[in-house]
Amino acid sequence: MAASLGAAKARDVSETHIPAPTTPLFTGSTFGALGLEEGILDHLGSFNIKTPTGIQSRGVPPILGGADVILGAATGSGKTFAYLLPVVQQLKQAEQFRGEEDAPLRVARRPRALVLVPTRELAEQVEQVARALSHVVKFRVIGALAGGPGSMRKLKERLNYPVDVLVATTGRLLQLLEERLIDVRFVKHVVIDEVDTLCDKGFDTELNKILWWCKGANSNIVNHPQFIAAGATHPRAAEQIYSQVFPNAKRINVDLHRAPRGLEQRFVYVGANTKVQELISFLNATERDGALTGGRMMVFCNTMDSCRFVDHFLVESGYNTSCIHGDVPLERREKEYESFRNGQKPLLICTDMAARGLDNLKVDHVVLFDFPNSAVDYLHRAGRTARAGATGRVTSFVLKKDMRLARAIQRAGLHGYDALESARVSREQEAARKQREKEAAAEREQMEVVEEKGEPRRMGKGRHSVGVKRLQFRRGGSRVRGRGGSAGRRRAGR
Repeated sequence: MAASLGAAKARDVSETHIPAPTTPLFTGSTFGALGLEEGILDHLGSFNIKTPTGIQSRGVPPILGGADVILGAATGSGKTFAYLLPVVQQLKQAEQFRGEEDAPLRVARRPRALVLVPTRELAEQVEQVARALSHVVKFRVIGALAGGPGSMRKLKERLNYPVDVLVATTGRLLQLLEERLIDVRFVKHVVIDEVDTLCDKGFDTELNKILWWCKGANSNIVNHPQFIAAGATHPRAAEQIYSQVFPNAKRINVDLHRAPRGLEQRFVYVGANTKVQELISFLNATERDGALTGGRMMVFCNTMDSCRFVDHFLVESGYNTSCIHGDVPLERREKEYESFRNGQKPLLICTDMAARGLDNLKVDHVVLFDFPNSAVDYLHRAGRTARAGATGRVTSFVLKKDMRLARAIQRAGLHGYDALESARVSREQEAARKQREKEAAAEREQMEVVEEKGEPRRMGKGRHSVGVKRLQFRRGGSRVRGRGGSAGRRRAGR
């Protein structure tokens, strides 16, 4: 990156660099010590997964015990296994303890566990992880995904057979519920994955309706299920869901609201008119030092228009790019993603649509061409790299309007603070400063009005109030001192 830094200084661009933390992601424990059974341990061993991460070590035991649990941890820290392994083990244990006269557990259209996710891509990913596990620990998983030709017809056919775990986007699951294609009265476990996204506007209404079904508002539910929420952040909207749906849940947070371990962060302060050229200079430098050789880089934009512009500009500049945003049709989006995944196109230009999920992908560098609007979005974008103990880099282009949030995130990174809390404090300080300025301006304006009317300025308690001697006015408007002074003596002698 030396060439990049030198070029930046020549263009009068300042930078702030935050080195990657050195603390390990994995614990010294074992999965066996967490209470997981032999079949699941064999599956983990086949993938050479031997040591649990922090969130897995702390999250698996209480979920195995049947408690409602809220998991909070940085992206790429293993939250999917933290909830999936104990849920599957509980399903298998229920089968073992079922008596011959008991009602069958595995019934068509009657899932025993639900995993709710915000996007099709994440649903596919979780389904793949669960399906790999199902080959060793026998259970049936179905993915209910939105979109795709004939997807609803195929899904109906698959639901004609017993289903143990249903992984679904909220929109598709709500459709299944409203059309009475599945029965959730016997669901034992409900997982809300990427809970911070599902609490955003656009998803929150669907999520609340689904939780209404699962909580038994239809009055026919057999028992109340175990609720599990997992997310890299816990914004205010998520906290409201927690208090309403599972107020007594056990909270387990590991590195919550912090950038992933192994992540090197760089903040580049640029001008609005030079940002595109800075991106080209940056990419040229990374090519020279070999950072793009055999690697992958994601470039994030805030809007679809910005995404299209950057993609077009880079293609015209000779770069081989993939592009993903909300206006890209599903079939083309899958092809664009696949060309990025297989290394055919090492650059992915994208919006926040690609900021969450997509765990089965190694990204070496993340570039924030447009700085995000919140610390939550920063953490999710940055979390596309340095996953599962790997190293990675994120480079952010920061305009003047972005400086307050960028500096709050920098402070959090340098001192190990909670990034959301740092951003909140920064917002409150900025709001307080603006309020003080507003009050001072109003007070100055009031003083000017008072003086124009020829009335005395009153002593106030505010920091901008000015103390003056008490004045009196004649009817004719001439001023005399209230006490003492030559004018007062002249009046007294008349």
